[in-house]
Amino acid sequence: MNIKKIYELTQNLNVLYVEDDQKEAEETKALLDDFFQSVYVKLNGLEGLNFYKKFNRDTNSFIDIVITDIKMPIMDGHEMIIKIKELNPNQHIIVLSAYGDLKNLINLFQNGIDDFIIKPILSKNLNIALLNCAKKIQKDKEYIFQQTLLEEIITFQENLLVVLDEKQNIIFSNKKFLDFFSLDSLEEFHEKYKRLAYLFIEDKEFFVPKVTGDKEWIDNIQSLDDNKRVVSLIDVNNISPKAFLINVNQIKTSGHSIVSFSEVTNMTIEKKILKEKAFSDELTGIYNRAYFNEVVKQEFSSFHRDNSVFSLIIFDIDYFKKFNDTYGHQTGDIILQELTQLVEKKTRQADLFARLGGEEFIKILHNTKLYTAINVAEHLREVIENHSFNNQLNVTCSFGVSEISKDDSIDDLIKKADDALYKAKRDGRNRVEWK
Repeated sequence: MNIKKIYELTQNLNVLYVEDDQKEAEETKALLDDFFQSVYVKLNGLEGLNFYKKFNRDTNSFIDIVITDIKMPIMDGHEMIIKIKELNPNQHIIVLSAYGDLKNLINLFQNGIDDFIIKPILSKNLNIALLNCAKKIQKDKEYIFQQTLLEEIITFQENLLVVLDEKQNIIFSNKKFLDFFSLDSLEEFHEKYKRLAYLFIEDKEFFVPKVTGDKEWIDNIQSLDDNKRVVSLIDVNNISPKAFLINVNQIKTSGHSIVSFSEVTNMTIEKKILKEKAFSDELTGIYNRAYFNEVVKQEFSSFHRDNSVFSLIIFDIDYFKKFNDTYGHQTGDIILQELTQLVEKKTRQADLFARLGGEEFIKILHNTKLYTAINVAEHLREVIENHSFNNQLNVTCSFGVSEISKDDSIDDLIKKADDALYKAKRDGRNRVEWK
């Protein structure tokens, strides 16, 4: 028997020893004192139970092992064990008794004792029982430590974290998740929201999962590139949308899915601002050629995928160089700004209005055929012609219009509108032509 090993495992433990035979109690306590930090002796089950309650309540420590006799006055060991197990089902208990009948042993082990030693007590038997019990305590403490550490990590990390079962029901969440939705418990979440996928906000900038099947959205989001796994959730504490990068890890053995949400709201806002800067014309504030190039590609794809027709209007200011030469570039800039404001008011939300450069502008008219686009261009021409610009100046524009056809490339479509614009200029300006 490795006595040193027993001492290493037991030196910081507290023992409650309950024995009504005072002489035997003194002899056994002498054996126990060699191993344990503190050994507390009580003479019957009632004293032992009361001390156990008081010690665990009034001290910063607790009883690690209860060692007890069975046959005792006032309250026997069996009744004390039952009551202690009601207080702490995980309490480690060793029984020392001269009575070893089978029925009694079965009852004791059913009540959760760790070991049984028949009196008279042999030090070898006691040492074996103490070593086995101490090993269990060490494992329990290691498990509790790991659980506590894991809970602390999960609870205090910045990410929202949930665990889903095979049917995508939330079976665990960290505190950050509950706080975000101003909830006290998962039960409250299930009552208010039912499913996680119902919380995602519809937004064209973010991923919005389908909720037609239990696992469909999980599979859907895992098929996306990492940088596209961004969803939007409402922070109920300040009623504002927040952006989160979502990550899903599926555990094959359990069928569980661990879902974490890393907030990227600030990054998303910064990205949006940079994107707006990259796609905005500095002088007029409307979209620039770069953004036009992006949108016309989308319209082109929609046309070939859904047969969604669209048209272009290209126009520029007639004799704009004369304005700059006569009144200066500052006045020219003011005219460009006034013109964009004027046209922007006449632009539908579904359409795009952009500055191509200099005094040249373009409009994409979504779901619009050629004859309607010609009417739109004619209306814009009249509005501009009848408007009094800065310093009571009159401005006119020439327009070229084209409609997408199945054989057109993007360059073909733009060239058709450009050719029509040049025809309008050749034929006297301040007019609309089409091709």
